[in-house]
Amino acid sequence: MSNPSTTDQVDVRGPRFAAWVTTAVLVITLLVSGVNPLAAAVILGLQAIVFAIGAAAGPRRHPYGLVFANLVAPRLGPAREREPVPPLKFAQLVGLVFAAIGAAGFAAGAPLVGLVATGAALVAAFLNAAFGICLGCQLYPLVVRLKPTPSTS
Repeated sequence: MSNPSTTDQVDVRGPRFAAWVTTAVLVITLLVSGVNPLAAAVILGLQAIVFAIGAAAGPRRHPYGLVFANLVAPRLGPAREREPVPPLKFAQLVGLVFAAIGAAGFAAGAPLVGLVATGAALVAAFLNAAFGICLGCQLYPLVVRLKPTPSTS
């Protein structure tokens, strides 16, 4: 029988790898948006799909997480630090919201909306990638507290 405390946790290097890839995608989106906002909408829309997979399926099934697990992790030593999955899924949901708003902004001819939403997602992704600060993970405990608790009567 597996220990629940380790099955609901992942190697911290996986989400940080995903954050680096996400950072690159968001930088490309911003660069492309100056030339072709519709192309930026497509790129950001694809990133939104990646966020949606991460929010629904978690970091082990996240496309960038799969790349990490299959290509990067085997070349690294064993994980020394782990983090829980639920805050990571919530962070992906937050990224999905910003990416969807940004893609809609670029597609609808409101590039300022696209730029602001993409920029916000970029700041969050870069903070996680470079410094290990997951803003969505920091918000997660607050959101959990706001969830209504079922009454026991």
